[in-house]
Amino acid sequence: MKILFTIICTLIILNAKDIEPTFILKSKGFVNDFVIDKTKLYVANDEGSVEVFDIVTKKLVDEIFIEPTLTKKQEWQNVRILSVDRHNDKTLIVSSTVNAFRNVWLHDGKDLKHIIKIKDKVSIKEARFISDEKFLFGTLGYEMILYNTNDSYNKYKVQMEQSSFSDLAVSEDKTTMVTASESGQITISDVKTGKIIDQPKALNLDKVYQVDYKNGTIITAGQDRRVGIYPKNGKPYYLKSDFLVIVRV
Repeated sequence: MKILFTIICTLIILNAKDIEPTFILKSKGFVNDFVIDKTKLYVANDEGSVEVFDIVTKKLVDEIFIEPTLTKKQEWQNVRILSVDRHNDKTLIVSSTVNAFRNVWLHDGKDLKHIIKIKDKVSIKEARFISDEKFLFGTLGYEMILYNTNDSYNKYKVQMEQSSFSDLAVSEDKTTMVTASESGQITISDVKTGKIIDQPKALNLDKVYQVDYKNGTIITAGQDRRVGIYPKNGKPYYLKSDFLVIVRV
């Protein structure tokens, strides 16, 4: 079993010897994404499921399974769950296929609905809720797509830059998004229109593999082991670590 690092922390101390886990949870596979909703931790793994942990009791309390895929050799293979998000007791899931295209699922607590299928030919890497009916998709080619399930319509599809897409975070009020790429650049955009608001000077010299956005402050974690901090009010700065950091605020 793979270790699902500790749990969430606001980023304060970056010296490895000073960081002690509050507790440790174990996932059945490699962890690709996670999100906290109230007292539950939803973990996307590479064994075909989203594991649901209760962070109070520290136990696995539920699991959402995605059906295996049939390979070209006609063998059943577990899919990788690439992305997970939560909103109004619903779970949004992106799963891999045998090619570059992705499946997107919506789980309402009982039933699993197939929103985007392989036939739609969209290489989605990450999906986030905007509302019950609208979702924001980030593709491998760094296109941002605002999708409406009511009429299966893309309100827009915007190419952000030429580098590959790496991560996405949405503001609490769902009006602004922050995206990151392998170039180290972050982009702040309007969710409703997809138009770029700002591209601040990059603090990371390499791929930003994770970004978070809370209360107007942006935090990035890069392959260069820098943690970039873009305060709502104040000068951006970075902290240097000797290990890879996972950021959640």
